[in-house]
Amino acid sequence: MNDERWSAVVTALRRHPLIGDAALALVVALVGLVLLLGDAGVRQDGVGLPPESFLGPSDLVGFTWALIAITSRRHYTGPVLVLSVGLVIVMFAITGEDSPALTLAMLLLMYTYADRTDRMQAWAAAGVISVVLVGSGALIGMADAAVFGIAWVLVGAALGDATRNRRAYVTEVEERARQAEQSREEEARLRVAEERMRIARELHDVVAHHIAAVKVQASGARHIMAHRPEQVGPALEQISRLSDSVLREMSSMVGLLRHSAAEGNEPSTEPTPGLDRLPELLRNFGLTGLKVQHQQTGSARELTVLTDLAAYRIIQEGLTNAQKYGDGTAHLEIAYTADALTIEITNPMRAEQRTSVGTGHGLVGMGERVASNGGTFAAGPTPEGTFVVRARLA
Repeated sequence: MNDERWSAVVTALRRHPLIGDAALALVVALVGLVLLLGDAGVRQDGVGLPPESFLGPSDLVGFTWALIAITSRRHYTGPVLVLSVGLVIVMFAITGEDSPALTLAMLLLMYTYADRTDRMQAWAAAGVISVVLVGSGALIGMADAAVFGIAWVLVGAALGDATRNRRAYVTEVEERARQAEQSREEEARLRVAEERMRIARELHDVVAHHIAAVKVQASGARHIMAHRPEQVGPALEQISRLSDSVLREMSSMVGLLRHSAAEGNEPSTEPTPGLDRLPELLRNFGLTGLKVQHQQTGSARELTVLTDLAAYRIIQEGLTNAQKYGDGTAHLEIAYTADALTIEITNPMRAEQRTSVGTGHGLVGMGERVASNGGTFAAGPTPEGTFVVRARLA
C-alpha cells in the first residue's frame, strides 16, 4: 500500500473511529483464537484434533465480549474495563483457565483508560485492578494466573501513560510554535503601525510648517496688493519657494517609501534635517513674518540622528503653532547639558486663540517624538496669556 492509500485509510479511520475499533476488535479476537488453538493443541498432545473438541462455551463468551468491549472502548471505557476484569475473574473461577482474547481486551482497555485520563487516575485504577486480581487469585487458588493478568494490566497502563505524555508533548510544542508565530505576526503588525505613525508624523510636520507659512504670505499679499503692490512680488516668490520646498521633501519621503531593495537603486533623498539647519529654518520663519528671539546655552555637541531630527521637528512644529496662533513673536531657548537637550518655545497668544490652541495633531506628534527618545514633554497655555512648549531629549 502506497503512502497516499495509507493516508486515506488513516483519515477515514479518524473520521469513523467506531469502524476502526470494530476492526481492531476482530483482529484481537482472531489473535486470541490462534493463541487458544495453539495452547489447546499442546494440552491435547494430539495434532489435528478438530477445534470443536476443545472450544467450549466459555471461550465463545470470551471472544464475544472481547469484540463488544473493544468496539465500545472509546465511549464506555471505565464500565467496560470493570466488566472485563470481573469476567476474567469469573472465567478463572469457572474454568480454571484464562481466555487469551479476554486478556488482550483487558490490556487494550487499560491502555485506553490510561490514555484518556491523567496519570494519577490511570495508575490508581491499575493498582486497584491488581489488588482485586491478587485477592481473587488467592481465593480461587490461581495466584500465578492472577500475577500474569496483573502484568498485562501494568503493561497497558504504562503504554497508555506514555502515549498520553507524547501527545501532550506534541500538543505543547505545536502550541508554542503557534504562539511564537502569532508573536512574530503581532510584532510585525506593531512595527508596521509604528512606521505608519512615524510617516504620518513626518508628513504632518513638513506639510503643516510650509502650508502655514504659505498661508501667512498669501494673506499678507492680499492685504498689501492695493496699497503697496511692489511688495507682492517678494511675497509670491516666497510662496513659490516654500511650495517647492514642501514638494521636494514630500517627494523625497514618498520616493523612500516606494523604494524597493530588489531594484538595486538607492533612493534619492535629502539629508535628514537636524539642528544644523536651524538658521535656515529661523530665516524662513522671519521671511513669513514671525520674529523669533533665539537663545542658546551650553556648548553644542553632536547628537544622535533620531534626537537631532526630533529636536528640529519639535522646533519647527512649535514655531509653526506660534505663527498660527500667536501675535507674530516667539522666544526659542535651546539648552545643552551633560545628559540632555532642552528646548523651550514661548509665544504670546492672540485673545481669540486662547481657547482653541493645541487641538490638532502637532502637539501629539511632538509628544510622541520626545517619548520615543526617552525624554519628557509638556505644552500648554499659561495664566499670563502665553503658550509654552518644553521638551527634554535624553
